[in-house]
Amino acid sequence: MEAGKTVVPMRALTYIKSAFPGQIFKTSFAYLFHAFWTLHRVPNSVAVLEAILCEIPAGFILGSKSTPPSSEPKLLTREQVRQILAGASAADTKNALKARVDEALARGAFGAPWIWATDEKGTSEPFFGSDRWHCVYDFLDVPYQKIELLPPKQQKASL
Repeated sequence: MEAGKTVVPMRALTYIKSAFPGQIFKTSFAYLFHAFWTLHRVPNSVAVLEAILCEIPAGFILGSKSTPPSSEPKLLTREQVRQILAGASAADTKNALKARVDEALARGAFGAPWIWATDEKGTSEPFFGSDRWHCVYDFLDVPYQKIELLPPKQQKASL
């Protein structure tokens, strides 16, 4: 249940999107996704969120097979992380996030992830569920590699 409490990182991302260049938002979003799903670090407290924001490698690419070295420059300075944490608790940020949630609900959102995608032609379509990424990629005409099931392994002999 604790993992479902996402208001802290959502407020931080809302602030980052409003106050930093788009690439910092995208990299921060991708790394928080990676921290949650791959590293099993739930950023639902300010302390954990702060630690994760401080460690984001500047060159992080979600899905990359290689892990950037720990000596790589960080995406955010400690001062920027403090700015994000302060901004995330500001009334403007809270109101902006609430407005986005209200907009999603008005569009029919009923769970997470709820994705409202818009293609190059300006056509928008809603998608629900973490098992629907291939539908989003197809809609946006984004190249991707489909999952391939492999034949079962042969059982090893046992005594």
